Amino acid sequence: MNMTDPIADMLTRIRNANIAMHDTLTMPSSKMKEAIAKILVSEGYIENFDVVDVEGKAYKNLKITMAVMAMFFIVCSAQGQRVKNTSGNDDILKSETTINIEFNYDNIKVGKYKTKQEYIDAKTAEYNKKEAGKGDSWAKSWANDKESRFEPKFIELFTRESGMTVSKDAKYTLIFKTTSIEPGYNIGISRKNAEIDAEVWIVETANKENKLATFTISNVPGGTAFGYDFDTGLRISEAYANSGKKLGKYLK
Repeated sequence: MNMTDPIADMLTRIRNANIAMHDTLTMPSSKMKEAIAKILVSEGYIENFDVVDVEGKAYKNLKITMAVMAMFFIVCSAQGQRVKNTSGNDDILKSETTINIEFNYDNIKVGKYKTKQEYIDAKTAEYNKKEAGKGDSWAKSWANDKESRFEPKFIELFTRESGMTVSKDAKYTLIFKTTSIEPGYNIGISRKNAEIDAEVWIVETANKENKLATFTISNVPGGTAFGYDFDTGLRISEAYANSGKKLGKYLK
């Protein structure tokens, strides 16, 4: 028996209920389905779920409360990742051999949370509840990942694809402003890629208020081959790597 069949059946039922705009959905329960339902609640794809007794039966049902206007990730095709010029000249870096790169993380939306701090607070509390101190360690890793993982990955792939080298003395500075992060997840039986959206500003290094060209990059996924990306920071760092690769190709 194919072990993915119950999962596929569950996700198809949720998709169909969502399309039909049903408020609730009931199906036979299992430990596997309950684990998936917990993830879907935490990510905002369903509102809630309950495990309920079935009168006269030995098994239980899983009753799912649908999220209003939920867009279910498994069955909705993700918009293609792309770089879009929003102002200025695409060719501004064509003749440049060096670039200064800076990162901006202000006002980021993370997953279903409106702000980065809301996400950090919720996850810290969640992990601390499971194991004392685990959430605090996670929060510290999250803070460190920007400089230790996200930025190096972006720079490595950007410089490789563009042929440019990084220098603080470069004529132009590329500011990569992340606007949203989808952390994704991997629980073995089910996984979801990380994704990031960002704005990109090309400015004069000597006058960073002067934006010479601006771009957006959207729906850039992050994950590893064969699905061995159980660590959130790893998935997100791969999204930054893919962003650097795509931008490097586009701008040069």
